[in-house]
Amino acid sequence: DGTYYYSGTSAARSGIIGNGQTSTMTLVASGPKTMTFQWRVSSEQFHDYLELWLDGVKQNSITGSPSWAAQSWWLTSGSHTIQFTYRKDGSGSAGLDAGFVDTVKVQ
Repeated sequence: DGTYYYSGTSAARSGIIGNGQTSTMTLVASGPKTMTFQWRVSSEQFHDYLELWLDGVKQNSITGSPSWAAQSWWLTSGSHTIQFTYRKDGSGSAGLDAGFVDTVKVQ
């Protein structure tokens, strides 16, 4: 997305989805390293969420319209599957109805 970004000129934005659907961005990274990123969501508060999943386990989620927020996660030794999922409930929408992720670093 070239309009809503934290740094640079663009950020990853969830796909256009309907009620009861999800949009997921997946990446694979190896540890031991620290993963950092910025994220934000513009959604129906307490109904639609941007979620962080690490190796199939939900680690965190945000909802509503918060500002960009920094996150930092330790990746243990080995390969890890990281997923950012925008999840909509069965009805309604608010805001941009999207999740955004920017400046993902694994170092």
